[in-house]
Amino acid sequence: MEHNSVSRPGGQIAYLIPEYPGQTHTFFWRELQAIRALGMTVQVFSTRKPPAKIISHHWAPQAVAETTYLFPPSWRGLWGAVGILLATSPRRWYRIWQAVRQADVPSWRERLRLVSLLPIAAELVYFIRKQQLSHLHVHMCSDVANIALWAHLLRDLPYSLTLHNSLREFGSNQKWKWRFASFALVISRQHLQEVQEELRGFLPPRVVVAPMGVDLATLTRQTPYSPWQGVGPCRIFSCGRLNPQKNHGDLLRAVHLVRQAGLDARLTIAGGDDTPDERHRTALANLIQELSLTGTVELLGAVSEPVVRAHLEQARLFSLASIHEGVPVSVMEAMAMEVPVVVTDVGGMRELVDDGRNGFIVPPRQPELLAQKIRTLLQHPELAQDFSRAARAKIERSFHSGISAAAIVQLLHDSGSPAALPAGGASASPLSQAAT
Repeated sequence: MEHNSVSRPGGQIAYLIPEYPGQTHTFFWRELQAIRALGMTVQVFSTRKPPAKIISHHWAPQAVAETTYLFPPSWRGLWGAVGILLATSPRRWYRIWQAVRQADVPSWRERLRLVSLLPIAAELVYFIRKQQLSHLHVHMCSDVANIALWAHLLRDLPYSLTLHNSLREFGSNQKWKWRFASFALVISRQHLQEVQEELRGFLPPRVVVAPMGVDLATLTRQTPYSPWQGVGPCRIFSCGRLNPQKNHGDLLRAVHLVRQAGLDARLTIAGGDDTPDERHRTALANLIQELSLTGTVELLGAVSEPVVRAHLEQARLFSLASIHEGVPVSVMEAMAMEVPVVVTDVGGMRELVDDGRNGFIVPPRQPELLAQKIRTLLQHPELAQDFSRAARAKIERSFHSGISAAAIVQLLHDSGSPAALPAGGASASPLSQAAT
């Protein structure tokens, strides 16, 4: 006989993240710790392990040890999934068929790919029921959101979403991914406006802005920030995956122009290439040689948080030349470490950086303007010092790591979920961001 829904004891939730822990997943780790500090029990699930070369953080071994991976399935997970699928009623199969037939996807091939996610969703339901978890929170709105959708249709599992970037970054079927969610978080006001416009009629009862944040206790300088004084090499730091989205090539071109102007700029980029053949790293290495920047630019690869902090401690400037972003944690980390930033006007960047007050913002794909603003900060140390102080203050005010954790716990409470009743009576601070 089919059980109608997942059992619902209090204070215990599931957390689903794709390919965790990846090199950009520090925020997820911080948020998990903050949710647990509010008294919640959280069991972490992930689609699969990321490539070993990008598992670089010092906390990664602990994260791997506490995460249940859905693919490839264990024998227990496989037989559990089979049991869930065989026990699913005809009524539920009809609902699933309707969701497949009406899916907002470009082809029947995509519909078949959606169907292929059903066994993974059934495996997830099996583990959630076995561990008596009451709610599923999903990070990213890619296929993990489709898995949550199937889990809901299979056994009425309540779920919620966090959107970290523009909807277009996470594939099709967004309307169905969102329509059954209990609530959702988006990381910026710009993304809130986007989902309100594009998903009207399919949104959950509450969608709130809850920015990602950083751990201010960890991101604290050991020595005061000191601007470049015009003598010796000037260290510029950047941090981001070696991916066309981050557009590191334009940053290389900007550094080349700065050096042509007579300033001894040196650039270090932290971030690994997640492609098997490392083609993005190869392209950047070729560009470094073409621009005669050999010995001036260093590609660190995927590195741990302490290494990033050490480079931010030494940097006079942080820069990111992205063409797509949400609200990048790497920029938050630089600002928390009181390093002036020069970044591109993409995603929710303007909600983080106040142009001309705590950093400079330039249009994307314009390395000449990027170089100009870098030179301005290097040649005006008093301005760099002002930006340094204002940057830290902005992060302390609006981008600390507890914001999203408190939002999730409060939204669970507002939605009436027993998961929002943690042991010990811990509670989240009130939501202060806009909501639908």
